[in-house]
Amino acid sequence: MSLYGIFARLTLITFLGAALAACGGSSDSSTDVADDSGTGTPVTDGGGNDDGSGEGAGNEGGDPPPVESKLLFSADDIVHGVELWKTDGTEAGTVLVKDINPAGGDSDPSGFIRYGQYAYFVADTDEHGSELWRTDGTEAGTTLVRDIQPGNSGSNPSGFVEFDGLLYFRADDGTTGAELWRTDGTEQGTELVRDIDEGTSGSGVGYLAVLGDFLYFRADDDISGRELWRTDGTEAGTVLFKDIRAGAEGSLNNPQITTELFLYNDVLYFAADDDVSGLELWRTDGTEAGTILLKDINLGDLPSAPNDFVLFDGELYFRARTTEDGQRLWKTDGTSNGTVTVGEGFSFPFTFQVFNNELYFQASSPGNAVEPWKTDGTAGGTRLLKDINPGLESSNDAGSFFGFTEFMGELYFNARIPDTGQELWKTDGTEAGTGLFKDINPGFFPSGMRERIVFGDGLFFRASDGVAGLELWRSDGTVENTVLLKDINASGSSSPDDFFIFE
Repeated sequence: MSLYGIFARLTLITFLGAALAACGGSSDSSTDVADDSGTGTPVTDGGGNDDGSGEGAGNEGGDPPPVESKLLFSADDIVHGVELWKTDGTEAGTVLVKDINPAGGDSDPSGFIRYGQYAYFVADTDEHGSELWRTDGTEAGTTLVRDIQPGNSGSNPSGFVEFDGLLYFRADDGTTGAELWRTDGTEQGTELVRDIDEGTSGSGVGYLAVLGDFLYFRADDDISGRELWRTDGTEAGTVLFKDIRAGAEGSLNNPQITTELFLYNDVLYFAADDDVSGLELWRTDGTEAGTILLKDINLGDLPSAPNDFVLFDGELYFRARTTEDGQRLWKTDGTSNGTVTVGEGFSFPFTFQVFNNELYFQASSPGNAVEPWKTDGTAGGTRLLKDINPGLESSNDAGSFFGFTEFMGELYFNARIPDTGQELWKTDGTEAGTGLFKDINPGFFPSGMRERIVFGDGLFFRASDGVAGLELWRSDGTVENTVLLKDINASGSSSPDDFFIFE
């Protein structure tokens, strides 16, 4: 086996081990907050794209919206550090927006969300630490919203969700610990909603999602453990919704998996542990009586750990584990009897993408390692798309796979074969139509491609051709016009990251 293959296998084993470890134990986490983007959309780890049109939504000063679309991202030009950049899709229009941390360190902007007329994000400065910022895409319009935790420690805001015309998030002011905050886009209007766990430890707010007239989230009041809470936006209306697991342990205490609250047909789905069935699939319609265990997938107290929810063909698909079959693809119509496995002959499906009325994913199978699969939702319609790298070495693995991206009527993704290393591939959904699109870094070494996003009429991503380092690339869907857009860091890699469309 090649050294490359050994490395790939070790990467996959590490990833599988981490996921299986989620079936037991727990630990604290400060980054597992979530965002809601509406029905049928996963709400985890990052910002959504709500238009923020509610009354008072970031309209301070009546500033006009951006004149044209911009692709915001972070990059390091070696002069300013990792700072805020933008592009209009041209080399000349790819420029630094602002050196947010001019003291010399990286501001590392991330976590973008559109709210009102601005893009809100998190940036780190030597003076203020990691705090809440906003931008209209100009240097003058890129400003600190509020120094929530005075000094250079930073409040580390995260998990932005728009609710009832305001932007809610998690932050630590240094006095109350990590709690639920909100902002109307002004310094004065950025405030703590409630100190749920009084004192400095914080309630560990996370998994924010909107259902009806309430914002639901996970929190620990130091009495009931990490449980499901909700708020109507007032301090008095921020309350424990249901104590699923009695005692101080908490039912939502499994940060080792990507736990999320997923809105599907006006019901929130999530993984919870009631200390009887283990970590299993639950649902709530916003009433205490309607907050129930949907199905004990892995019978007994061993967890199935359902996660990676995606809506396809009117049903909710996800990954879950049973002792007999391991990690499998499941779906539910919202009923216990309608919660069933999909297909067979593969295990550990991950990174789901709907395309042309089918659900695509990566999975491993005996003799094929990790390869692309697809399903129409039936057992007969679930099959291997193509064995790209035949044998026991994967064409991809969880450590280096960055999902599928639909562009110009085809799906683009990373894949690896011995002759090219990991490069840019595409598929039209057929085995014959699945092939290498472009070998960006010719030869065995991979291009390091990741962070693909469709912006305007182009596909943007970061990659290295072996000469320029990891830089910003653009494709119009043709091989000849898949090119380096700009060499931002001529002496190394600018490593563009955290792409966000601001329009």
